[in-house]
Amino acid sequence: MTTKKNHNTRIKSDNKTVQARPVRKLFYVIMLLLPILILASVEWGLRLAGFGHSYALFIPAMGAKDYMQPNPELIKRYFPRPELAPNVSPDTLLFKQTKADDSFRIVVMGGSTAAGFPFGRFGAITGQLQTRFKRLYPDKNIDVISTAMASVNTYTLLDITPEIIDIKPDLVLIYAGHNEYLGVMGVGSVYAGKGSRAANLLYLKIKEWRLFQLVEWAYYGVIDISSSESNTSINTHTLMAKVAKEKNIPLNGPLFNAGVEQFEQNLGLILAQFNHANIPVMISTLAANEAQQPPFVSMPTVDFSHINDVLNTGSEIAKTQLIKLIAQHPFAAAPEYKLATFYQSQVNIAEALLHYTLANDKDLLRFRAPSVFNQVIRQQSQAYGATVVDSQAFLRQRNKGLIDNNLMYEHLHPNKLGYFLLSEAFVEQIINQHLIASQPRLVSENQAWLDVPLSEVDIINADFKIQNLLADYPFSASPQRVEFGPITGIEQQLTLDWIQGKPWLEIQQELLKIYQQKQELPQAAKIAGILFDALPHKAQIADIASKLYRDTQDFTLAYYYARKAHELEPQNINYLLTLAQMLYQTQHVDQAIKSLEQVLRLSPTHKQAQYYLEQLTAQKKSRESE
Repeated sequence: MTTKKNHNTRIKSDNKTVQARPVRKLFYVIMLLLPILILASVEWGLRLAGFGHSYALFIPAMGAKDYMQPNPELIKRYFPRPELAPNVSPDTLLFKQTKADDSFRIVVMGGSTAAGFPFGRFGAITGQLQTRFKRLYPDKNIDVISTAMASVNTYTLLDITPEIIDIKPDLVLIYAGHNEYLGVMGVGSVYAGKGSRAANLLYLKIKEWRLFQLVEWAYYGVIDISSSESNTSINTHTLMAKVAKEKNIPLNGPLFNAGVEQFEQNLGLILAQFNHANIPVMISTLAANEAQQPPFVSMPTVDFSHINDVLNTGSEIAKTQLIKLIAQHPFAAAPEYKLATFYQSQVNIAEALLHYTLANDKDLLRFRAPSVFNQVIRQQSQAYGATVVDSQAFLRQRNKGLIDNNLMYEHLHPNKLGYFLLSEAFVEQIINQHLIASQPRLVSENQAWLDVPLSEVDIINADFKIQNLLADYPFSASPQRVEFGPITGIEQQLTLDWIQGKPWLEIQQELLKIYQQKQELPQAAKIAGILFDALPHKAQIADIASKLYRDTQDFTLAYYYARKAHELEPQNINYLLTLAQMLYQTQHVDQAIKSLEQVLRLSPTHKQAQYYLEQLTAQKKSRESE
């Protein structure tokens, strides 16, 4: 009896234990979830209260319904307070919010060179490709969208890659790498670096959380901003003068290797995402001024006084002395540069290029990418199925084997010819891969050069920007004042107006009016085309461009702009008539007849359309009967 009672007691005890286990598990689950639920509630509450900020890559374009544009405040997403961010932004460029089935969309990524400094989008890859494609593929709708801006590197490119994938590009073009050390979040930059690469990647993941932004806000509320990493209180003219926190980054040192690792791994993550989304990528090798930009910082300082007399003679003694100095100072950049200039003077381009490359690699101030970056570009492109556009080799080939001031303004920003050739390197690959159409129209390089979408005002403005850049660190030990002038014509005056704050659109409109009044029709047509690229929702501007190109007998571009005007306002009879005329001039008689028939459907008694239709129909029958 006692045994049975004890047995029943154990059964009851076991039952209580079994019942307690689920309760205990639920308790642990609640304890684990409770902090997460509290944090989620706080996050939701902060968002509901409007605390914090988000800076999307693309935002609705002001004044252009159904169009988007890159966010001019994008750079602020990497800084806890707007005043800490450098004053850089992507160019304003409008594109359709909903991608049309018949359109081909290209996105350009990168830093200041990809953005076209000192010209902006119309001197950059973006504007030059957009213009080239009008002649190569006048029947195609091709959008070239730039997300590039100064001072950013692969951290920013990695961060915006998912948003680029969201707009469904057919092709991505990348020119990036020069800002890897001193750009935003670079290993040697004053701007927004979080320490290690792991910390930077974590920051990219959590920076949109309002809880994280609250902690940042509280932290910077008690920390003196003037002593923060941005150092915006420095009284200097240019961005270059502000970014370098680590001015000496030796070749193969810890910071140098960290920069290479950062570039390699970030680039791999970027290309992997595009590869997974089945989006073709073309990435360019990096070019810089090899032959006419001495190293910014060379250490230890080397004394050349004892060989100065023989350096300019081109004698073998000079070469021997320089080789000896390199052996004595293997990490100094200056002797390498001197030896390169010697070999160039002897027309030994291969040896000159070798030592110019070594001089750049040993330059302690990392405003130019080291040569290893181009190796990384090739390796990562092969790993993830991207196409390498060897722009560096393309520019060298077109300039007697070395890149110098014929193609570059200073250390790495191309001039008008440099950007033209950089764009041509991409155009060549796009054509060869038949990405847009199997057979483009034939366009001579001379015609392409004449089409470059830059006005005299753009050139003067770019020159002034470069003068300011060269008047500050690292080109000048202290900032120098640069005066604009002299004013010798209307282009200089308009440039000064632009520098002093007059809107770019107003400058271009005035320039268009001046060229029309002076009957300088090719220049007027080019400006009208530029204006339409800036305002692609304005049919009237496309119509003006079409008629100006028609008046210059340039029927290919006249047709392109007439087609664009008609697409924007398909019921506009005047646009249809212009389109019909340009179709006829470009030997598309059947399509011209269809356009005239469409006019008559809209306006059955339109006498001009009736007359032209009769003429074209008779002409067609006559040809068919021959």
